[in-house]
Amino acid sequence: MSKTTTAVIAVLCLTGLSSVLAGGGAATTVRYACDHGSRVQATYTGQHARVILNGRALEMDTARSGSGARYVGDGYTWWTKGKNADLYKGVDLATIQAIDHCKAR
Repeated sequence: MSKTTTAVIAVLCLTGLSSVLAGGGAATTVRYACDHGSRVQATYTGQHARVILNGRALEMDTARSGSGARYVGDGYTWWTKGKNADLYKGVDLATIQAIDHCKAR
């Protein structure tokens, strides 16, 4: 095996390892139907969620939560628990405003 091939394999292995250590890995996509008629698609990868709401992608990261999983980013909060999820405008728990309640389909 050449030195170049060995170096490429080493880089690929380290990249994969860093992804696992950073909470990366396989993505899970869930589709939700919301009370106000919106359809939401959320893709969860490690500590990250990409929430697509009415064609707009919101990039979010996990945040401290007393119950369920809470993601914040792009000025929104996405809070899931079981098959339920709630979308809020804002990221500060003291001032967030509920936008919609959703359920996984």
